[in-house]
Amino acid sequence: MVKVPKEMTHEREKFDSVLQPFTDGVAPLVAAGQLGDLLAQFPYSFKINPPALDHLKRLAGEFAHRDVPINVEFRHTSWYDETVHWR
Repeated sequence: MVKVPKEMTHEREKFDSVLQPFTDGVAPLVAAGQLGDLLAQFPYSFKINPPALDHLKRLAGEFAHRDVPINVEFRHTSWYDETVHWR
């Protein structure tokens, strides 16, 4: 498991600047079949709302086509609701 950079979770305005260096860095693990998954740990301030959902879709989309699963850790309680459904 590899933790994604804080620029993808805490400093989301920097997402674009770290995406390529990060994916390049984990590419050898992916190619060798040694990367089980990624871990995205979001801060307490990351509450459920439309921009947050859009960010999650983008994050998942960036790695889905690379066949790299992502585990997400939410710290804000707004995510822990039975009406929130994941696929």
